[in-house]
Amino acid sequence: MIITCPNCQTRFRIDPEALAPRGKMVRCSQCGHRWFAEPPAGEPEPPPLPDNSPIERPPETGAATPTGARGRPATLAIVGWLLVVLVVLLLAGVLLGRNEIVAAWPQTATLYRQLGLPVTMSLELELRDLGSERIEERGITILRVTGEIVNPTREERILPPLRVALLDAEGRELDFGLFDPPRRRLPPGATARFDARLVDPPAAAASFVVTFADRPAFGS
Repeated sequence: MIITCPNCQTRFRIDPEALAPRGKMVRCSQCGHRWFAEPPAGEPEPPPLPDNSPIERPPETGAATPTGARGRPATLAIVGWLLVVLVVLLLAGVLLGRNEIVAAWPQTATLYRQLGLPVTMSLELELRDLGSERIEERGITILRVTGEIVNPTREERILPPLRVALLDAEGRELDFGLFDPPRRRLPPGATARFDARLVDPPAAAASFVVTFADRPAFGS
C-alpha cells in the first residue's frame, strides 16, 4: 500500500502487514513528522506513481524513507556544498601558503605581487665569501662580484637569479644587475660559485649587496 506524509506530502510504499491489525505510529524520514497510519480497510489502492518516480519500501525500523526522486536533489545539494568547500580550501591554501609556494617556484612571486599579496621568500640558501674588484677589459670598466651559494638543507633547492645592487656611501642604490645562477639546482649541502659582472658601474658606488631575485631563471 502507499501512505502519504500529512506534513510534507511525501509518498511511501509500505507493506500493509506492517500496520496490521490496528495500525501503528510511523515517522517520515523526509521531514521527521510522526503520525498514526492505519491498515487498509478494503478501499482500492491509489494508482501507482509514474515510472520516473519509484517508491522504495521503508526500512524495518518503521521510519518512512522518501522516494529516490526526492532523495536525488538532497544528494546533489550535498555534493555541491562539498565542491564549494573544496574550492575554498584550495584558495585558502594558495593564499596562506604562498611563501612555501614561492620557495618551491620562485617565478610565482611576481604573480602574487601583481595581485597585491606580499611574499616572503624563504629559500634557506646562504650567500658566502662575497667579494668584488674593478677590472678593465678593452677599455671598459667592469665591476666583478664573486661569491658562493650554499644549500645547508637536506633537500635539493632550485636556484633563483641573483640581484647585485650598487650603493653609494650613504647606502642609496645607484644601479643593479640581474644574473642567472651558475646552475639550475643545488643538491643538499652543495656549494655553487658565481661570478657576476656589471659593465661601467657608477663612479660613486662604494659598496654592493647581493640578494636573490624573483624573476624566472634560465628563461623559465
